[in-house]
Amino acid sequence: MVYWDIKDSLGNYYEVKLDEKALYYARKQNRPPNMFMEYWSTKRNEACGVMVLEVNYFVYIVKQLDKCFMAYVFDYEPMKEHLIKTEYKSRDNSATGDNNALGWLVPIHEITNSPDSGYLKSVIL
Repeated sequence: MVYWDIKDSLGNYYEVKLDEKALYYARKQNRPPNMFMEYWSTKRNEACGVMVLEVNYFVYIVKQLDKCFMAYVFDYEPMKEHLIKTEYKSRDNSATGDNNALGWLVPIHEITNSPDSGYLKSVIL
């Protein structure tokens, strides 16, 4: 099974996630935006998502209110370790209608300001 989305000319592998609703839910609930990081399949009862990738970099893209996009780029291994050791709130993904996995709700401002999260940079797309 392939656990990456893009391979660059240098041989680096990337996982890329697009979240078009992060700012919508943040505004609706009057809170900062979160990343939703799936980690456990409730259907297969095993690790999934961010826990099983075979990548160098993780890119989480959030649609902005002005219709541009912000890409948050992470060094994958430090990010994964940060997610495992940090006690982010966990919930199911029923809001998307799938209801087949658990994921961490990761406040973007917290993970991008954490020195051990593997956060590298943000890019406006």
